Amino acid sequence: MSEIRIHKSLNHKNIVSFDHFFEDGSSIYILLGICRNQTIHELLERRKRLTEIEARCYIIQLISGLKYLHKQHIIHRDLKLRNLFLTERMEVKIGDFGLAAQLQHPGDKRHTVCGTPNYIAPEIIGKQGHSYEVDIWALGIILYTILIGYSPFGTTEIVSTYKRIQSGVYEFPKDIHISREAKDLITRILNLNPFKRPTLDQILEHRFISGHSTPALMSPSTFNNIPLEPLVKQYSEPLLSINNNNHYMTYRSNRFTFKESSTGTWVKKWMEITERCGIGYLMSNGYYGVAFNDSSKLILCSNKR
Repeated sequence: MSEIRIHKSLNHKNIVSFDHFFEDGSSIYILLGICRNQTIHELLERRKRLTEIEARCYIIQLISGLKYLHKQHIIHRDLKLRNLFLTERMEVKIGDFGLAAQLQHPGDKRHTVCGTPNYIAPEIIGKQGHSYEVDIWALGIILYTILIGYSPFGTTEIVSTYKRIQSGVYEFPKDIHISREAKDLITRILNLNPFKRPTLDQILEHRFISGHSTPALMSPSTFNNIPLEPLVKQYSEPLLSINNNNHYMTYRSNRFTFKESSTGTWVKKWMEITERCGIGYLMSNGYYGVAFNDSSKLILCSNKR
C-alpha cells in the first residue's frame, strides 16, 4: 500500500504512469502505463554496451525523473537497469516503487537495508542512515554499467560484492575505451562519502553531459543496432572548444556556431529545443536567446524587453 500511495501521487514524463489499482480476496492489482520497448536491461543484453551519446541521452532523462522524485521528498532506493523502462519512442520512465520511501522532514534518514546488491550504496550496507544520495550512487552504477557492459562491483557472491562496495574497489577495463570525461564523472559519483557526491544539477553541468549536444530521444532502431553514423558524427563533437591563439570560445550545436571573446560575453547554458526548432541559450550578461533553424532569433534582455 505504501508503493501504491507513493506511485499514485506521481505525475512526470520520466516516471511510469499509474492508472489505478483494485484487489480481490487474494491479490492487489496495479495497472500501469505500457512501455513497449521493455527496459534498459534488455537493451543492454542485446547491445552489450551503449555509446556515450546514448548514455548521455538516458542519464539526462533519468536525472529529470529523479529531480522530480527528490522534490517530492521521495527516495527510490532501487534504481537499476531493470527499473528503467523504455516506451516505443525510447523515452526513459522510472518504475517499481516497491522500496521507495518518502521523507517527512528535512534531514530525515532511513536505516533499512534494501535494494539490489550491485546497486546498493555503501551507507545502506553500513546501516549509518541514508537519504537521496543513494539514488545518485545508483545513477553512477548505471552509467558505468551501460558504458562498460557490466557492474563495477559485481561478483558471484553477495558478501563479496558488499565488501567491494564498502571499500570502493573497482576499475575501468583497459580493453574498453570510454572518454576521460565519462571516467571522471563516474569516479565523482561513486564516492564512498555520500556528501561528497555531486548533486543532480552538478552532474548535468559536468563536461560529460554539458560539453556535448545530446538528442532528446534515441531512435527505436537503437534497441537492436548502434546509432547510425550521421547521428554519431552530429552529436560527438564537443559543444565548447577554446582556441588559445585568439582567445575565442566556440560553441557548437547542430547548425549554430557562436563565437565570443573570452574577455566579453559568453554562453553559460544552452539546450536543444527540437531538431525542427533550434536551440535556446543563456548568456553571461543575463540575456536569454533562441536561435531558430531558419536563422531568425529572439532575445530577451536582462531588463525583460
